[in-house]
Amino acid sequence: MKKPTKDAGKDAGDEEVQSDLSEATLSELRQLYDESVRAVFFAKNQQWNTLGATLLVYLALMVIARMMPPESGVAYYLALLVFVVTPATIYILLIYQLWQSTEKQKQDAISARFSMQCRSVRGIKSTREADFHRYTLFIFMVGMLLIGGGVTHGVISSLGH
Repeated sequence: MKKPTKDAGKDAGDEEVQSDLSEATLSELRQLYDESVRAVFFAKNQQWNTLGATLLVYLALMVIARMMPPESGVAYYLALLVFVVTPATIYILLIYQLWQSTEKQKQDAISARFSMQCRSVRGIKSTREADFHRYTLFIFMVGMLLIGGGVTHGVISSLGH
């Protein structure tokens, strides 16, 4: 079980509860935790890269539409492409978002095995606050895609007439 120890420089009420796990198990858990943290960073980075790349695709579609003669009919297909790219990108962003949630659950399960000090430091930012921030950014990304797609469709449609 867990054994309380006292630090010489701490008050009597500040008990330090150590983890009862072996060093080998703690090492494995630390490695799993680190891998999970890296996975979250990767997924977040991929979300922003996906958003940026899609906005560049929108820009490219507008440039191509501008370069084509209106009577070519290419603008219709480019505008249609916006309706394919936008939902596909939102789906990709959602996959990354759900992956982050899964990794956060893994981190919670792993950190539950760590010492009380580790859990208290990790609990400084509440789960509710972290989720709010994560989903606010996700909604912002989706909003940027919808605005970018709408502007792109509008520009391409106006060039095709």
